[in-house]
Amino acid sequence: MTKQVRIVMGANYGDEGKGLLVDYFVKSALAMGESCIVVCSNGGAQRGHTVVSDGIRHVFHHFGSGTLAEAETYIDRHFLVNPIIFREEYQQLEKLGKLPMVYISSACRFVTPFDCMINQMLEESRGSDRHGTCGHGIWETIHRYHTQDDMCSTSLEEILIYGPLFLKSVLRNIRDRFFFPRLAEYGIKNKEMPSAKYRELAMSEGLINHYVDDFFFMINHCTLMGDPSFLREFGHVVFENGQGLLLDGDEEERDDGMEYKTPSRTGIHYPQETIMQSFGPEVPIESCYVSRTYVTRHGAGELAGECGRHELNPGIVDVTNTYNPFQGSLRYSHMDMQELAERIASQPKVREEAVNESVSIALTHVNEYPVAIPHSGIFRYMSDNEAVVWEV
Repeated sequence: MTKQVRIVMGANYGDEGKGLLVDYFVKSALAMGESCIVVCSNGGAQRGHTVVSDGIRHVFHHFGSGTLAEAETYIDRHFLVNPIIFREEYQQLEKLGKLPMVYISSACRFVTPFDCMINQMLEESRGSDRHGTCGHGIWETIHRYHTQDDMCSTSLEEILIYGPLFLKSVLRNIRDRFFFPRLAEYGIKNKEMPSAKYRELAMSEGLINHYVDDFFFMINHCTLMGDPSFLREFGHVVFENGQGLLLDGDEEERDDGMEYKTPSRTGIHYPQETIMQSFGPEVPIESCYVSRTYVTRHGAGELAGECGRHELNPGIVDVTNTYNPFQGSLRYSHMDMQELAERIASQPKVREEAVNESVSIALTHVNEYPVAIPHSGIFRYMSDNEAVVWEV
């Protein structure tokens, strides 16, 4: 019987410290003898949530950030699974002595190498006008599933039923009926591919064979679930969102205002859907919004009050968010604490009557850039100088 549900969400553009909070909540629950599961509720393997625990440092992409503390993981239906990254990360965790117990919704959509290549080729073609996407094919995967072509939008369950040969046929269809037409839509023709690596990869049977191996590795190392009602068997359930509120988008729309956002709801919307399916009104819910004491953003798009890192603190070192060719370097700005509080206060509640429901803010990186924290209502200190949480 579930005693507590928590939703950990980014308050800004992501990279706020959600992994830190999830690990904290999981350890607190396990210390009380509660069984615990982390729900990856949105986004995909482009997320990078860093946890340092007992001398082990890991950046989580495909697993819940409570894994080092021995929590189980549920990948909910709005998360885009990438079998290649799943296998890489599973084997990394295995080397660390951690064997994740993972459940995956049978309704999950899966990313293919063709989705990633479209994303990367498009960014390369933009030159200095790159949007700063992560190169993981998130937009393209969603677009593919919105086509009317059944062979380009198959489910995990269908692949499991029909097997490896069917998956190979699906991948060839995605290549021929989605990949090349999609490139043409962007004005990128086969003969104009930016580099030989894309030309060779696109037509490689080896690429398909390796992907099929990775896909069935994923299937064989997780449990496929038809619905999330099994979550009520855990004493403590932590929803771990990707990205942040200022990147919130809707996959049904991609107008001019969406080009620098994510095709994913980054607030309570997806967790709310699962919570209403799985838990009764008696289960308490805490919505925890996480923010650094300053603002960061990857890639292009608006960033109010942007400044150099040295203007905040020349000593800031971020070993996770290093430069990469698709997103460039992390960008910085000062935090408007009043605006932050107002944004969080304006967020909807999970339940209509908000019974047994609370809201909290977690500030991380307090040691790097101190800010004035309200004295009233502080209810949880996580450490001396790393993070503090207070009730809204």
